[in-house]
Amino acid sequence: MTTNTTNRVAEIFTRYEQPILEDWLHEQLAALTARQDLISEADLRRQSAELLALFIPACRVGSFTDITTPDWKAVLEFLAGVSRSRALQGFSPSETATVVFSLKQPLFTRLRQELSANAAAHR
Repeated sequence: MTTNTTNRVAEIFTRYEQPILEDWLHEQLAALTARQDLISEADLRRQSAELLALFIPACRVGSFTDITTPDWKAVLEFLAGVSRSRALQGFSPSETATVVFSLKQPLFTRLRQELSANAAAHR
């Protein structure tokens, strides 16, 4: 991924942080694996917001192709902590993975909207 593309993704995350968070929470709560008996919506919101708060700066300066760089350390440590706590709460590994994978849809929706708007503006 080029630096320009990386910067663009970080810019979209920054500009649409709150809508992405809301859409992401909706995706997580709607998932069949949502375990509201194990985690409250408030805790899910807090964890999701914290992950985005770590993820956005890492996107700005880090590489999407190498998350072993120091730029991603805080994100990886946070995800490791969430994985541990969710395992202790009784979540399965696939239920825990859904948290991260469900971020794709809200992000891709915003990326498509931005790319479509840019393409239309340049016609």
